[in-house]
Amino acid sequence: METRAGYIAVGSAVLLLFIGALGFVLWMAKYDGDADYERYWIYFTGSVAGLKTGSTVSYRGISVGEVVDLRIDPQNVEQVRATIEVLGTTPVKTSTVASLEMQGLTGGSMILLSGGSDTDPPLARDQNDDYPVIASTPSQLERLFEGAPALVEQIDLLVRQATLLLNSENRQVVAGILQNMSTASRDLAAATPALEDLLTNTNAAIARLDRIAAAAEPDIKETLAATAATMRSADTVLGEAEKTVAAFGQTAGTLNAMLEENRRPLKDFTHVTLYDMNAFIAELRELTVSMRRVANELGRDPAGFIFGNQQKGYEAR
Repeated sequence: METRAGYIAVGSAVLLLFIGALGFVLWMAKYDGDADYERYWIYFTGSVAGLKTGSTVSYRGISVGEVVDLRIDPQNVEQVRATIEVLGTTPVKTSTVASLEMQGLTGGSMILLSGGSDTDPPLARDQNDDYPVIASTPSQLERLFEGAPALVEQIDLLVRQATLLLNSENRQVVAGILQNMSTASRDLAAATPALEDLLTNTNAAIARLDRIAAAAEPDIKETLAATAATMRSADTVLGEAEKTVAAFGQTAGTLNAMLEENRRPLKDFTHVTLYDMNAFIAELRELTVSMRRVANELGRDPAGFIFGNQQKGYEAR
């Protein structure tokens, strides 16, 4: 009887646990059943390896549903049609796109919904489809795989060019360049004290120039003031010069009038008087030459010029 009572107790406990678990599942299912879900189709043209029924569907990283069906498109065998079921509160818009992304390190795949804004209208169902169709876009991994051949070719080209660049001759040239750089570095290190002295002297010269400039500043100001005064005086002189030019113009007018009045006497003067004056000047020029010759003789030997040459030479035997 005691053994039978133990079995009954254990069985009762297991039954209570089963009923509690079933109640919890039904309670959770009640809340899940109250949620509103919407279904959408997504067409993929590439491989959907890792995606299966029950895979997660997320919107901007938040889980909003799952994949409920996955099959080849009956209308186009080059496409895979995935049927997803997401919460009705998910903002699926006309600009929303779907991509296939890796899920963690397990190798599984998930569908990621992205895009869409408040100003875009909700995605509607076409009359020829059972569910609205969300546009698909290649995932980052697919884009990487698509660009992999070109990347491999670029890497191969880079390796070949590097091999040509690093041949024996170029390696010797690079070695020479490195040797020259090492020598230049040593020379620069040796010249560092001289450079420091040069910088010190330069700083001292700059400080001296600053002092000279500060000392010369009053002289510069005086020079500028004197220049301004000179310019003002020049303005005054220019004013006087303008008056002089005006007076000269009046004088020139008067002279013109006088020339008009004395045109006949001036003509006689130029034809007769000037001819006589030219003859007089020629004779005066000859007189001047004669007087210059007399002056030269008088200056060279005054006594001889006045009394004659009284010296007698010695006659050699």
